[in-house]
Amino acid sequence: MPVAYSFTAPSAKSIQDHFNNNTVASSLYIIMAQPLQNDAPSFCLCFFETDNKFRTEHVMNRWKYMIAKLKSYGITVVGVSSDGDSRLMKAMRINTNLGIQTANFQIISDSFKIPEFHANVCPKFICTQDTVHIGGKSNQDC
Repeated sequence: MPVAYSFTAPSAKSIQDHFNNNTVASSLYIIMAQPLQNDAPSFCLCFFETDNKFRTEHVMNRWKYMIAKLKSYGITVVGVSSDGDSRLMKAMRINTNLGIQTANFQIISDSFKIPEFHANVCPKFICTQDTVHIGGKSNQDC
């Protein structure tokens, strides 16, 4: 997670020093939340700048941190979604164990397994591609 207040700017000189001595972010990363309560609007949970050089492991660590932090406030994360970023999609695949190959036909705990396919039936949270982006990328007339 980003470190809050790590780039304070009490003067124009400090701003100039930040630009000269640090990597300038190339992207803004926004994490939105959608409460499950009827008529509750979605809201921005957090946002931060990034040089876009993070890896799947960073995504998974960020999710773990955010889920634990929200849980400490009595908030349960039901699912996550992404606009298709390969690092987030890979983190989703890892979370659900989707595509893990096995030659086992048994039902084991919360997982259903058949040859060449495996997925958790009850993952810790649901993973989906963001439906807004799916709709925006669709070439079909509705």
